[in-house]
Amino acid sequence: MSFHGSLQATRPTEPGKVKAGILVLNGASGPFVTEQQKTDFKQEMETAGVAYEFIDYHGVKHSFTNPQATEVGRQFDLPLEYNEEADTDS
Repeated sequence: MSFHGSLQATRPTEPGKVKAGILVLNGASGPFVTEQQKTDFKQEMETAGVAYEFIDYHGVKHSFTNPQATEVGRQFDLPLEYNEEADTDS
């Protein structure tokens, strides 16, 4: 599982190497994961035959499961924001 994590691999996976299913939960309005990274990740998983689910929470920013994220974002001028609905759903 990845909660608002990075999607770039240091080394792409190969067919048959990943045995577990993968769940990605991402804040779609966060700038830390680009549309190209999402596309590349999905293509990599499909090419390698990995079972995965990618949930992109629209209107939700990075760190959406952290109740302190909004305050930290303000304090350090970062695009972080807690989202109770996405937190509960994820």
